[in-house]
Amino acid sequence: MFGCAGSVTYPDRADLCKTGYHVCSAAEFVEKNGYGPTNAEAPKHHHWADDDLKYTGVGSGSCSAAPTGMSCGANTPMRVCSPDGVDPEGNRCNRVNCGHGDSTKNRYFGGCAGNTTAGTLCCKS
Repeated sequence: MFGCAGSVTYPDRADLCKTGYHVCSAAEFVEKNGYGPTNAEAPKHHHWADDDLKYTGVGSGSCSAAPTGMSCGANTPMRVCSPDGVDPEGNRCNRVNCGHGDSTKNRYFGGCAGNTTAGTLCCKS
């Protein structure tokens, strides 16, 4: 798995993955970015996953990205975010440190409505 830094819209997320790679699903990211139940290092950039992730929760640190929940709007699903809120490419995540699925345990998901660009997580096909 590679985090391909960039600033593309959600419909263009696959453009950052080279031949032989696909946009990682959120589940692939959670599986590959950890040491068992413990997170690996925090991402430095914001990245799209291939899922249309919705928002559940009450704010940063008490939230999760899941297939069901509150829609973030057209083409602005939740994504993987650095804890900083703004990454080096100027991409923004208005929510950070969210969990995945029905857990609020931090798995580095965030963003949502109004956050229109990110890089892409690419996994070997």
